[in-house]
Amino acid sequence: RPATGLRIGEVEASVLLIAVDVLFGVFVVLQLAYLFGGLDTLAASGQTYANYARRGFFELLTVAGLAGALVAGLEVTVRRRSRPYLIAALTLLALTGLVLASSFLRLRLYQDAYGWTELRFWVVLSIGWLAASMLTLAVLVARDRSRWVLHALAILGLVAVAVANVLGPNALGAGTGPG
Repeated sequence: RPATGLRIGEVEASVLLIAVDVLFGVFVVLQLAYLFGGLDTLAASGQTYANYARRGFFELLTVAGLAGALVAGLEVTVRRRSRPYLIAALTLLALTGLVLASSFLRLRLYQDAYGWTELRFWVVLSIGWLAASMLTLAVLVARDRSRWVLHALAILGLVAVAVANVLGPNALGAGTGPG
């Protein structure tokens, strides 16, 4: 950790993370049926498969970006990492994983109903990259190796590009129709 620059105490960082965890945890509990309801939720909400999947994906992008940035930012600025801080940081990443799983399940319903398209291939690949990124961030935070986060994300990005190059949307039977 750098010795200069903005520093935040472990108590302040823990309180911030716990507050976000509680807020996010309440959201997940209240939205559990909607997030993981599947076909029943889709029928009850009156949404199309496309709207249900897209909304889940954009919720995922927002949550993953904010949660990842918060944890990575605190890792750079916190003076000392305490057990409550670590538990709160890992809890936030786990809750983000639940939203990630929800987004994937929503997309899977859409794919099961309408099949693969090139856009759906790229969305599945990006969900996979986000899942690997959240898991990697959690492991690096748990092991106090967060200084390697940017390196790990770059490597995961290269792996995602390689997977896309090897598989490609056409190899999975994806058409080129609208997503």
